[in-house]
Amino acid sequence: MKKIVTLLSTLACVLMFNCSNDDSNSNSETLESTGVLGRWEVNARGINNITSGEAFCCETLELIDDTNPSDLRGRYSYDFGTLTNGTFSVDPENDVFTFTTENENTDTLFFSIDSNILEVWTFENSNRIWTSYTRGTDN
Repeated sequence: MKKIVTLLSTLACVLMFNCSNDDSNSNSETLESTGVLGRWEVNARGINNITSGEAFCCETLELIDDTNPSDLRGRYSYDFGTLTNGTFSVDPENDVFTFTTENENTDTLFFSIDSNILEVWTFENSNRIWTSYTRGTDN
C-alpha cells in the first residue's frame, strides 16, 4: 500500500511540474492584429521581377472579420468586374492566406504586408506570380 501511495504521489508531482499555463502552440494573434483587414486596391501584378504593363482600375479585395474575433478567419469579396465572395484564413507564422470561394474552390497564397502595401503570391513551376495591393482610402 505504501508503494502505491508513493507511486501516485510521484506521478502527481511529475504531472504537476510538466504541465504549465504557457501553451507554446497557442497563438494570441487576432485577425485584426495581422493588419490584413480592410479594402485593398490592386496597383501592380507580375511574374518574377517583371511587372505587367496593364492598367488597373476598380479591382479590389476586401477582407472582413467574421463573427469570431479571436480566430484568424474572415470573409472576403474580390471584385475584378465580377464579384467573388468566400472565406479566408491567415497563418501569420508562415505568412499564408487560404481563400475558399462559395463554390469550395481553395487557393493558398503567400503574403507580406508593410503598412499600406499588401503583396500576395504563389508559385507556378519555378515562377513567382504576384499581385500588389495598396490599402484603400476608406480604411
